[in-house]
Amino acid sequence: MVALPANKFTLQVEVVLNSLRRFWGVYVLFMVIVGQFGAASATWAQSGVMYRYTNNEGVKVINHTVPPEYVQNGYEVINSHGDVIRVIEPSLTDEQLELKAEQAKLDEWDRDLMRRYSTVSDVEAAKARRLKEIDTSVAILKGNIRGFDAQIAREQSKAADFERRGRQVPEAVLINIKNFNEEKSAAERLIEARKEDYQRVEAQYDKDIERFRLIVERRNSVSVSAGNGR
Repeated sequence: MVALPANKFTLQVEVVLNSLRRFWGVYVLFMVIVGQFGAASATWAQSGVMYRYTNNEGVKVINHTVPPEYVQNGYEVINSHGDVIRVIEPSLTDEQLELKAEQAKLDEWDRDLMRRYSTVSDVEAAKARRLKEIDTSVAILKGNIRGFDAQIAREQSKAADFERRGRQVPEAVLINIKNFNEEKSAAERLIEARKEDYQRVEAQYDKDIERFRLIVERRNSVSVSAGNGR
């Protein structure tokens, strides 16, 4: 056997050691990856679901949890076959929440109008009936006031008669005058309230009529578009 020089032997040993180090590094990295994959697979198998979300770099990530900073951006829940079983929508901003609430009110208004009426004429007729009811109520109250005025005049006439004869006005007459005046004042306040009701009801029905016209126009537009598409 031929003996190698010491320096050449040392160089060959270092080459072998470096190769072993590289192999060991690759082996360790491989085992880490396998371990992570195995852990993820075990978690998937146990829970039956994983989560897919988009990170800050725009990359789709599948993990057994969603980091808190990504939850508000929305994510997907997937099963072990990779099928999406549920979608969690992104959280809405304050402005979007306000718009959504406003749209919900409009939708409820539309449903209510469609439930109660078939045509714009139906809304106009309902408006006329409601305003007539208020007018009738006001007319009744005005009639009551005329009645109170007549009763007050009679009681005042009685009081004047007692005073002309130099006699004290009976307390019952004074109480009647007071009560009739209070009832008259109450009726007058109700009339003012009915007038406010009239304006409020008229304005609301005008809005309903305008909204119902918009619904009808929108529905007719959809019907025409559908007809053209045939």
